[in-house]
Amino acid sequence: MQFLEYVDYRNREVRLHLRIIAGILKLGGLQVYVRTKVRFDPYLFVFDPDGGKNGLRIYNVGGGFAMRCQRRERTEPYGRSAELRIEEDWTSILDDNKNDEEAAKTLAKDVIEQVQEFFKEQKKAEKKLQALSMDDGPFGTVSVQPDVPDYSNSVKSGQY
Repeated sequence: MQFLEYVDYRNREVRLHLRIIAGILKLGGLQVYVRTKVRFDPYLFVFDPDGGKNGLRIYNVGGGFAMRCQRRERTEPYGRSAELRIEEDWTSILDDNKNDEEAAKTLAKDVIEQVQEFFKEQKKAEKKLQALSMDDGPFGTVSVQPDVPDYSNSVKSGQY
């Protein structure tokens, strides 16, 4: 097998796994945008179940999958990523000596719970960020921006 054949095989395998994950999430009542027809960097975008403005991207990293915050379906993700634990969960479920059908149902339930937990953590982080905004300061409304450079102080007018 040549290198390009391996890469194409691996990409096909990743797209198949993403479509399976999308099916699991849809069964769990989540709205999913599937972007697997692209040749490189296929991903899923899961809309916030509570109608919030953020969603999350599920994509392949190495041999596993990760989740990351994203604003819209076709934008780039931001923030830290979290692992979508599928392989480890599958191994531990099979260790419990269940048959394949029960194991698949349990894994599907675990994947849905992981995604919903990610949304809960995301909402907690947004509330924490909003709590950093102080309204009762001596200078009026003060807002703390998270690691965003402020270029407004460095801009000078053309007249001296």
